[in-house]
Amino acid sequence: MVRSIERTKKTILFLVFFSILGFVFSPIFFGIMSSILPSLGFFFEVSDKLTLDYYKEALQLPGINKSIILSIFVGFTSTIISLILSQLILSKIYFTNFFSVLSKLLYPLIAFPHITMAVGISFLFSSSGYFVRLLSIFLEFDRPPNLDLFPDNYGLFLILGLILKETPFFLLISIGFLSSTKVKEFFYLGKSKNFSNFISWLFFVFPFIYKQLKIAVFIVLIFSATVIDMSIILAPTTPSTTSIRILQFFQQPELTSFSLAASLSIIQLVSILLIVLFWIIGEKITCNQNFLICLRYLLDRKNKYIENILYIFSLFIFVLFVINICISFLWSITDIWKFPYLFPNEISIKNYFIFFKFNSDSFLNSLTIATLGSFLSLVILILWLELIDALQLKYRFLNIIFYVPLLLPELTILLGFNYFLLSNNFDNKFMNLLWIEILYIIPYTYIIFSNSYKNIDFRYILIAKSLNKNYLTILFKIKLGLILNIIFLSFAIGFIVSISLYTPVYFIGNGEISTLSLEIINLQASGDRKDLAVATILQMLIPLIVLIIFHLNSKVISKWNR
Repeated sequence: MVRSIERTKKTILFLVFFSILGFVFSPIFFGIMSSILPSLGFFFEVSDKLTLDYYKEALQLPGINKSIILSIFVGFTSTIISLILSQLILSKIYFTNFFSVLSKLLYPLIAFPHITMAVGISFLFSSSGYFVRLLSIFLEFDRPPNLDLFPDNYGLFLILGLILKETPFFLLISIGFLSSTKVKEFFYLGKSKNFSNFISWLFFVFPFIYKQLKIAVFIVLIFSATVIDMSIILAPTTPSTTSIRILQFFQQPELTSFSLAASLSIIQLVSILLIVLFWIIGEKITCNQNFLICLRYLLDRKNKYIENILYIFSLFIFVLFVINICISFLWSITDIWKFPYLFPNEISIKNYFIFFKFNSDSFLNSLTIATLGSFLSLVILILWLELIDALQLKYRFLNIIFYVPLLLPELTILLGFNYFLLSNNFDNKFMNLLWIEILYIIPYTYIIFSNSYKNIDFRYILIAKSLNKNYLTILFKIKLGLILNIIFLSFAIGFIVSISLYTPVYFIGNGEISTLSLEIINLQASGDRKDLAVATILQMLIPLIVLIIFHLNSKVISKWNR
């Protein structure tokens, strides 16, 4: 009888386990398959002939080679520079009092969505932007000149926008791994060899950080090479990145255009696999002893020159980050701002009332989806970690399951999944969007939540069991009670991620659900800077308010725990 109950219990646990796996992998599987089949000319009930003609046509599109190369260049360059800058900053400030300040500053910096940085750069460098207004002091422009500066033909502004966001991300993740690395011992070992701070960090500390940072690097690399929302604002247009070319074909109503979009999305997937492969080959080369000797010789002779350039650039990035926020805020309260004045001629907060009058649905949708998505992500993670413990499964393989959506191009999944949902009459757009958003929220909440959950002191649980406490009491009062602070932080990070998502809303919402991210892109196209700035500031403010609430809650929880 006891064995029968145990067997039934284990069966139910496995059913829940595979249900979660299905929840995560079914959109990925059906999304990729529903991209592959149309790319081969196969449409259910329309055409069942398979052909490679669409791939041939896609590869013969004007400028497609430049689009692919541009995407790869942007992905590689922004990731490498962001990674180097993050380690340079750590090497400079880790042993100073400012390190604790930086740790607190990073969460607000991470909170700002990518798209807000893109908008800030457009406010700075467009033909009537703040940079040109500053130049007009010396060059005496009375109207915006046609400098053809923004956007550039090489994706440099897109790289700059990505660096503004990815450098704080790498910093935050690296700081999280420092506690498990003997930083002082290895750092001062390098200093004993008369290396500078940066070289000591790069050769003796960074290799240990990088082992744990590798998945995060791949996520950033893939995101940077396939980003859509920032590319719409910052990327060149003749031709643009591969992602924008896919989007352009998707927006056309013909089935042939969809087949071309699907073909390009699969080509993008292959190019991403090649990028990752090249990165891994690069890792092997940099680990070669002869290469390290050459690098050491190069840096040894010119390290001060290179370090100073990188350090000045990192300061420039930080200043630009702050200026972006300030310029966006100024435009949000501008009534009249004539060129070439450096500050608004008249200011007013009526822009906010006008925006809410016409876009309140977008604002409320963003809050609702972010709240539900973050909450359900936490529920799924708690279930998942409890199931792994109950079924005594190994963590190593299961650790990367939730990262899979981030390790594949968004368009390869979402383009196909959009077609799958439409062709099978799944008409509940809100539930479909919530499902997809959870897939992109879970990886970030998992990074924060999982380690704390796994490291709960088991002695508390043993004491509770010895007092005959039931399972639910142990789970909610002991386990979750001990990490309540981390639960709130995981919720806050999930909320922030959801607020910033654009591509899932565009493809799965299908024009019926609007959010702030979608409105920002629409307003960018309309050219209305005041409404665009209001939407941008709101998208910055919401995550900041969530982080402030988390901070206040954490103080209350810490006091309660004591």
